[in-house]
Amino acid sequence: MKAKRAIIVIILWVFFSFVWFIQNRHFVFQSHLRLSFVETLLLMNSSAVGYSSIQAYALFYTIPFLVCLDHFFLSKPICFIVRFAKRRHLYVREFIEIVIVASVFSFMHTLVNVLWTSYFFSFEQLQEVNFFSIALCNGVLLSIFYTSVGLIHQCFKHLTRQLNVAFFLTLLLVGFWFFIEKLFIFTSWGPMKDLTMYTQWLENRWTIIEFLFAYIRQALLAFFLFFIYSFLYERKDFIS
Repeated sequence: MKAKRAIIVIILWVFFSFVWFIQNRHFVFQSHLRLSFVETLLLMNSSAVGYSSIQAYALFYTIPFLVCLDHFFLSKPICFIVRFAKRRHLYVREFIEIVIVASVFSFMHTLVNVLWTSYFFSFEQLQEVNFFSIALCNGVLLSIFYTSVGLIHQCFKHLTRQLNVAFFLTLLLVGFWFFIEKLFIFTSWGPMKDLTMYTQWLENRWTIIEFLFAYIRQALLAFFLFFIYSFLYERKDFIS
């Protein structure tokens, strides 16, 4: 199982590196672009399009995340389930597994961004704009966001009892909500509007309080989904 997880991590590294170069090749390999360092960094981490965009988080990265979620840990046989005296212990354990996968996935996304950006730009320039701090903050926020996505997936899996259907419904719901926010929710808050930390930081739009509120909103959303997940789990029929 350790070897399988190591392979998943390596695949994530290759995948994110490939996406990073595809999205940022124009900025790191074409010196004729007359952009300042901050402008280049902002475009490379734009919330509208690119490696760290809301569109990528919602529509593109959700697919490999769900694949990781379904393969990072072994499935639970009935003999394993009956070892637990209370169902609460079991769904808390599964919740912890979701958090672990979300954290690993988000860490790999952040690590690739930090290492390749550091390779093409000087450490002093990146440190001057606090790039490493915002990358860490964004990685933590992504972990909470993908924990919510994982909980949605688990809820659908308990409702449908079919992994493929749950996979499709999760992608459909996350993608649907992305387009709802993009097309109809312009001024009010939406869960995916918090996933713009790079842009807000580099353009000096948010204060520290607004960054904290983004964490609180995402944590409350994850807590609400966990409540629904636990409610469904308590009523799950394991025998049938």
